[in-house]
Amino acid sequence: MRPAPPPTEAELLALAELALSHVSGEGQVTAWWERSLQASAGAQLARSLMSVEVLVLVDGRSGFATTSDLGEAALHLAAGRAREAAMRPGRPNRPLAAPVAGRAHAGYDPAVTRLAPTDLVADGQRWRAGAAKTAIVSTRGVSAYEQRSFAALTIDVGATSELSAAGLSPAGIDAEALIAEAGSLAVTGEPASVPPGELPVVLGPDAVAAVLDLLRPELVPGGRLDASRGTRVVASCVNLSDSPRFAATLPRSYDVMGTPRQPVPLIQDGVAHRVVSLETGHATQPGGDRALPEHLVLVGGGAAAVEELMAPIERGLYLPTLELGFEIMDGRRGRRLAPARARVDALRVLATTQALTASHRTIASQGSARSVGATVCPALRAMSGIELHA
Repeated sequence: MRPAPPPTEAELLALAELALSHVSGEGQVTAWWERSLQASAGAQLARSLMSVEVLVLVDGRSGFATTSDLGEAALHLAAGRAREAAMRPGRPNRPLAAPVAGRAHAGYDPAVTRLAPTDLVADGQRWRAGAAKTAIVSTRGVSAYEQRSFAALTIDVGATSELSAAGLSPAGIDAEALIAEAGSLAVTGEPASVPPGELPVVLGPDAVAAVLDLLRPELVPGGRLDASRGTRVVASCVNLSDSPRFAATLPRSYDVMGTPRQPVPLIQDGVAHRVVSLETGHATQPGGDRALPEHLVLVGGGAAAVEELMAPIERGLYLPTLELGFEIMDGRRGRRLAPARARVDALRVLATTQALTASHRTIASQGSARSVGATVCPALRAMSGIELHA
């Protein structure tokens, strides 16, 4: 049985406005619809949800309430609960966002709304997919709407390691290429012991994405890169941005406060340039004070493949993921390493980066279609920054 069609933009905005009419004083309402799917050989799940979230501001404090009952009486009660929460001591608030129009994107494939889990099931593959529509209105005049979709494919390459790729829909993912890469990592034989110390390393896209995840908290006000703006912090071949409209990412127009999400150049030619903030549209919680870069893009390399990155290394490591390692001997991939834990200094990895591949992969974060982010990154070669421990 195929799912019911999603609400229209007009219907979702009207629902948000109806809920806002029950807010006394300052406030914001988010109305959202979402369909999510998960599929693997052993489990299949699909569900559609619709909900309203109410944020109320009272005397410098904020209160929050949510309801999946969309009747007017329930909306009135939710507004009342949010106001009561705002009147309790504790949670400070930031002001409501100014009404600024965001840029529309093409990051929505309506075909995802019609998918069933059985459309995705395949041996050895795990899929997530989703579509979402979000409307945000406020007493300050914000009226924002966007629709997003995504799909993410994951393939296990060991007991604790996996490769992944994402796109706007399953059709946007090169599943055959990911399957072939995973197959090339399936080796037999006795694993090699983990070498001591730091060695030159080639990181696959999944490993690079994990390294960049560790760097995210430093890319906000008060982080290490904020304090170093205008100075060189990593290798000159590194250009890192938060780019919510980059062609290969999962685009996003607004943050949770209805502020347009802006592209932010974080590191240019190795120099710390800017950080993301609430003002750049990177709020992660309604009324909260936390910002985070959720659309990191690292591109600009010229190497044809990981084999080219390995070629100059006499002895080193190849890590397709941070949980899966191989020897590099005389410029070639060698034996698989015994299981190990990677100790990572993300800035040092980028500071000693020598080369990146021209190709890149999109790797989705955890989360639903409303909030999912993505990292777009290549493979790279670095001289230090990672040490393995058995």
